[in-house]
Amino acid sequence: MLRACVAWKWFVVGPLLAFAAGASWSQVVYLCSVEGRTYYSVQPCPSAPAPVGSVGPAARETRPSGSAFTKAPEKPGEHLQYQTPACAELSEGVRTGASRGLSSSAQQQLREAYVRVCSDDERRALQQLQSQQGRQRDLRDQEAKTARLEQDRDKLTREQCAEMLRIAQGKRQRLDAMTAGERADFDRFDATRRARCGA
Repeated sequence: MLRACVAWKWFVVGPLLAFAAGASWSQVVYLCSVEGRTYYSVQPCPSAPAPVGSVGPAARETRPSGSAFTKAPEKPGEHLQYQTPACAELSEGVRTGASRGLSSSAQQQLREAYVRVCSDDERRALQQLQSQQGRQRDLRDQEAKTARLEQDRDKLTREQCAEMLRIAQGKRQRLDAMTAGERADFDRFDATRRARCGA
């Protein structure tokens, strides 16, 4: 039975702790995993060891005045849509931690919790993403192949129609010299050409 818990700044989980307020408030939040089910709790996980640590607004690292720099978070991974809600939320917490001002120790705790709880989930999500991308790539290749075939057919039809028109124009100049049978052959040929080429 897997049980894991970690604590981080209260605003990492946002709505889960919206009931708390006050600049000096510090809250321990546990990420628990029991028999494959992951959930958040303000109470310690069942039979779990003490949390790695607890951080809150009062424990923020102080940066020298005038030298603060907030790094913009990286773009979310495409595999996020295939993860479980709990792991997707934790992944977002890791991704946006620096931009939200989390201390380096809190970010490290989040990363460790994510690796411990969500490694298998991320691997599965990446496999699903790769499969989906493969299907989309195959579909694009098939559509491109179909388009090329249609272009080749159109080109061949244009070339055939151009040749049939050339033949029809040459025979039309000799209509007066044709026998009745030759004229009937020409009429059938020209009717076929018009039906196929439209003119």
